Amino acid sequence: MRVSRSGYHYWLKRVPSDRARENSKLDNLILQTPAECRGVYGYRRTCFSIRLEGYITSKNRVQRRMKALKIQAKQPRAWKKTTDSSHGNRVAENVLNRTFLQDEKDRAWVI
Repeated sequence: MRVSRSGYHYWLKRVPSDRARENSKLDNLILQTPAECRGVYGYRRTCFSIRLEGYITSKNRVQRRMKALKIQAKQPRAWKKTTDSSHGNRVAENVLNRTFLQDEKDRAWVI
């Protein structure tokens, strides 16, 4: 790159812009939120929790900052059916028949 020495030193000593300072504050708030919610929150929930703390921002800005920080919400696992009722195995008989209150103690046991 062709940059003059004086231009380079001026760049080193420059004061961060207002937008950069606001982004830094917002980044800190965004980084605190996943620690509180186990990383489940996306940009909408993160924006809502930041607004609850009194910081005014838009969800689009939070989304951009989260993308810049490489923060993503954890996606929920896909639901998987685990019960197979169409098997030919033996099924326990219904002894209680939904009468859970018994007259005597030790009358019904769950196996």
